[in-house]
Amino acid sequence: MKLWQLIVTGLVVHVILFYSIFDVYFTSPLVHGMTSYSSTLPPPAKRLVLFVADGLRADRFYELGKDGKTIAPYLRNIIETRGSWGVSHTRVPTETRPGHVALIAGFYEDVSAVAKGWKENPVNFDSVFNESRYTWSWGSPDVLPMFSKGATGDHVFIDCYSDHLVDFGGHDSTRLDTWVFDKVTNFFADSKLDKSLHEKLHQNKIVFFLHLLGIDTNGHSHKPYSRAYLHNIEHVDKGVKVMEKLIEDYYNNDGQTAYVLTSDHGMTDWGSHGAGDPSETLTPLVAWGAGVRSAVHQQTCGHYDDNFCKDWKLNHLLRNDVEQADIAPLMTYLIGAPFPMNSVGTLPKDYLNITDWQKAEALYTNALQMLEQYEVKMNQVKESSIAVTFRPYKELTPTKKFESLKYLRTLMKNGLYQQAIKEGDLLIKTTLEGLNYYQTYNRLFLGASIVSGFLGWMAFILQQALQENSTIYLHRESDLQQTTLFVILGLLVLIVLLVQHSPWTYYLYCLLPVILWNKATQGLKFVIHHLNVIKERKKIVTLSLSIFINLLGLQILVLGFFYRELLSIGLVGMALWPFFNLSVSFNKISIIGWCVSCLLVAVFPLLPLVGRNSNIVVVVVSGLVEFMLGVVIVWWEHKRYKRKRINWILIIEFILILAATCVVYITKSSIKSGYGLPLYCQIFSWLMLLICPCLPLLSENSVEERLTSVGLSFLALYQLMCITYEGFFLLSLFMLLYFWLKMEHESSNNNHKKILNQIQFNNTNFIIHHNSTVCRSLEIADLRRAFFYIFLILIGFFGTGNIASMNSFDPASINCFVTVFKPFTMGTLMMIKNLIPLLVVTCVFRGVHVITKVPTRTLFLLVLLMCDFMGLHFFFLIKDTGSWLDIGTSISHYVIVMSLIIFLMLLFAVSQILTTYKFKIFSIPSHRVAKSTN
Repeated sequence: MKLWQLIVTGLVVHVILFYSIFDVYFTSPLVHGMTSYSSTLPPPAKRLVLFVADGLRADRFYELGKDGKTIAPYLRNIIETRGSWGVSHTRVPTETRPGHVALIAGFYEDVSAVAKGWKENPVNFDSVFNESRYTWSWGSPDVLPMFSKGATGDHVFIDCYSDHLVDFGGHDSTRLDTWVFDKVTNFFADSKLDKSLHEKLHQNKIVFFLHLLGIDTNGHSHKPYSRAYLHNIEHVDKGVKVMEKLIEDYYNNDGQTAYVLTSDHGMTDWGSHGAGDPSETLTPLVAWGAGVRSAVHQQTCGHYDDNFCKDWKLNHLLRNDVEQADIAPLMTYLIGAPFPMNSVGTLPKDYLNITDWQKAEALYTNALQMLEQYEVKMNQVKESSIAVTFRPYKELTPTKKFESLKYLRTLMKNGLYQQAIKEGDLLIKTTLEGLNYYQTYNRLFLGASIVSGFLGWMAFILQQALQENSTIYLHRESDLQQTTLFVILGLLVLIVLLVQHSPWTYYLYCLLPVILWNKATQGLKFVIHHLNVIKERKKIVTLSLSIFINLLGLQILVLGFFYRELLSIGLVGMALWPFFNLSVSFNKISIIGWCVSCLLVAVFPLLPLVGRNSNIVVVVVSGLVEFMLGVVIVWWEHKRYKRKRINWILIIEFILILAATCVVYITKSSIKSGYGLPLYCQIFSWLMLLICPCLPLLSENSVEERLTSVGLSFLALYQLMCITYEGFFLLSLFMLLYFWLKMEHESSNNNHKKILNQIQFNNTNFIIHHNSTVCRSLEIADLRRAFFYIFLILIGFFGTGNIASMNSFDPASINCFVTVFKPFTMGTLMMIKNLIPLLVVTCVFRGVHVITKVPTRTLFLLVLLMCDFMGLHFFFLIKDTGSWLDIGTSISHYVIVMSLIIFLMLLFAVSQILTTYKFKIFSIPSHRVAKSTN
């Protein structure tokens, strides 16, 4: 198999393994075909007003300032006098779409829903808005359309502002909320002149939805501890006060309006969200008005493990925490609308100002709605299973379900309402457990298939590596018996899946290991041959020790995902490598440079995460240091190799570093002053994004000069995305990579060894042609080289970020390019920033390949093998129970490792272009390489 074929196969296999966790652990529990249920009791309210303060953290809302005063005095007064309050616990992913779906539909979308477009993918399930008679909503164009387009009929009306109003560039984001408040004011004023609208507004079961995005925008731009974030909370507090008075006046204080204020998600200290940190999953919930219980004063706020009540000075008021999905049934009950058919929320009865009898009746209806989903889900699983193998949920068989409902009605009929409430809660809890049981019904079967696929792929690439480096030719005849066995096995798997009416993805997960193990076992002869060769040459101990050290290093990398400091320990271990490699006599300067650079890079995993505190001074200083280093490199290169002409490409690159530093400073100052992103800075930044990757292609093909050009060019681009010490980190990493290249050059055993500057990147396409005559057989040292590459890749990725989550990377780092909210553009730019260190490491790895003459295909296979070893680790560590921080972290770990494997395949191809291709369009002054003076 050629290398390009192997890369394509690897991409397909890893995409399947990557996507598998969403079928194994996070499939959507969405079902259709249910009957809706609503309470038969008179509703306590005719209308409901929902305020969603996007990105509002619970602690920032409830806590008092240093002066003992609240930043939201009106809402604080409601909490202490006439409302109910608590903490709404959200789930991962803590993003806008899933959060609003949970709030308004009572339903938790699967994790993959975060990747869906918002306007283009309206909700395809029931919601509070859909069950209302009319809903009017104002706010973000990224939220409102998905509910209006997903609703049945024409009764959900939206009014959105322009995308361009959402700007992270320092403009006052309270204007987003002011726009909403002004629109609502004008709406009610206009209704007095519109008879049809006036009639609609005086009907029951209507909802007003005010989506307030300002807090989230200010959180991204200025962080949750900034004055701008707190000022926006004050602005929302005042706006809520004005809106309540406006609505009460409009309806002549009829006491038929209920109010709910909450948030879709919180925000980390560094201004991001998406994972499971408590700052992201804890949001406020305040309800007041018609049908809502007033404040209950008591000695403690309730039985909670945290100290929030004391910290927030609310310990004297009863606190009622809810799951985010519980808010949907609360809203529908208040206005008498049917519960959303897909809701998994339990009615938070302690928020309601109703009798025990009414609570029991409401919970009974809630249970019926849940059981309707349970029945549909159970029938779906039953129909897709072989009858003799179907295992029903024992705690909620049809008989037990009937008896539970009958017992509940009997309790209510006999006036035992307190006991009926307990039984209703228990029935709902059991139903949710039953839904989860059928949701995870096929998990063991699918998990075993995925693990078998992982192991089959690893076995396949191992035998490919051994086959590539076999010293003898083994004639492999087609083993008809073995092939027949795997064909029969594949047919059996196919028949079982067809009988069960399994989804098409199940065919991929189950047939993949059959194909891979068939291919892997065909190379068993090569494995046996190499084991015999190793035994004959008496290198079993040496090989075993090398494998053990590499496995230990990989285990450190796995543990480093949980304890970031362990990466520093790994770097210290790498610094000691020359002292244990006694067979090579390294240059003393190289050893000192290697050790110093390893220890220098080891400092960064111990520093605070980038994003928590930006520092423009550090950015400017790092840019100046990079500029001076560029000057030194050009001078040193000119002097050492006696250049006849100046290398203008390197000069242009270090000048661009200085220019990028100036642009970052100007942009930061402009945004801080409230003027936003200057147009000329934005144009320069986008031009840099186009120019920098092309500049190395104008330099010479010598390993040293081309890699220097790659490093300086991407340093300039990276500088535009720095907000604190990242520039120093990348500079230190480049220093480490340079000495790695020198050490590998000194340790190589090639005859007629050239000086480093005379070694050229050849123009052979290593993706297509891999059987180069200049390449040698595999050595034990190649295991170390592959491990160093993987370790440096992860250092490059996480040296400045949080190992636990991708959301640790601060969106403020792309302010030089864009400040207006464009999620896909911003995500792409963030990805480019994270990939720049990886790309440079891969280019240097290409240099190591050229210097040591190691076969590229074999080195690539070793890298894949080690990465898949880590990927399998994290597959077993995925959680869907426990705290949302643990769940989110486990997902992030697996996604990061599998994404890295996929990107590494692409990076190998890109590094080929950056290191070997040369533009000849322009007449760039070139020079011959003179003999070194050293």
